[in-house]
Amino acid sequence: MASRVKRDYYEILSVPRGASLEEIKKAYRRLAMEYHPDRNPAPEATEKFKEASEAFDVLGDPGKRRIYDTYGHDGLQGRGYGGITDLDDVFEHFFSAGGIFGDLLSDENIERVSSTLAAIETLTTTLGGRADALETTVADAAGAAKEIRQLSARLVRLSDTVDQQLVGVTDEVETTLV
Repeated sequence: MASRVKRDYYEILSVPRGASLEEIKKAYRRLAMEYHPDRNPAPEATEKFKEASEAFDVLGDPGKRRIYDTYGHDGLQGRGYGGITDLDDVFEHFFSAGGIFGDLLSDENIERVSSTLAAIETLTTTLGGRADALETTVADAAGAAKEIRQLSARLVRLSDTVDQQLVGVTDEVETTLV
């Protein structure tokens, strides 16, 4: 049985060799959305999805990309890279630390969300029965802001009127002096 020739990973993702990681991620997201088996029932879609995932796995990892750029597909085989074998591999690439959505699930982002939730919980506990008072204060502040906007608009109109009157006075003075 003849083995099929693997296509160039840059060609698969339609990115130049010097593409940034963000460009590679963007190209992969586009192909993943287009060829994901749940979204595209075409027989060749699953194969194209696997191919794009394999390309992203290599080009999205600086170490693998360096080897691929230097030695091509053979270099990756020498490192024991076996490619994408099933959809479990693909989903691992989606949500692993370096994966396309992995940055959303990073420890840093999870910690940030946890910290925000803790602050909200503390604020809620601290306010206790005073939440109504806070709502009233916020409503009062919103009303005051509306009044300030209205007064500001009125002040602008008055300023325009004063400017027009000054222009008229200036014209009269100039006429008188000439």
